[in-house]
Amino acid sequence: MTQLVAVAASSPGAGKSTLSAHLVGWLRDQGLQVDHFREEDVLTRDAFAPLAREFASTGEVRASTLLTTTAEYLEGS
Repeated sequence: MTQLVAVAASSPGAGKSTLSAHLVGWLRDQGLQVDHFREEDVLTRDAFAPLAREFASTGEVRASTLLTTTAEYLEGS
């Protein structure tokens, strides 16, 4: 079963990247397969192409686009 873990915080330097790195390491140590990528990496992943196109043309991404592309990514995993 594929599960999504998203880490979010309100400001830079809050520890999201550090927390994510430690969580990824721990999950891998448990023998789990982890696909970890940073927020900006969605712009270069094929599964998120609709999101990248929307961002490139408007400078924004609608919540519906984010939810749809994320759901499709998870279904394909």
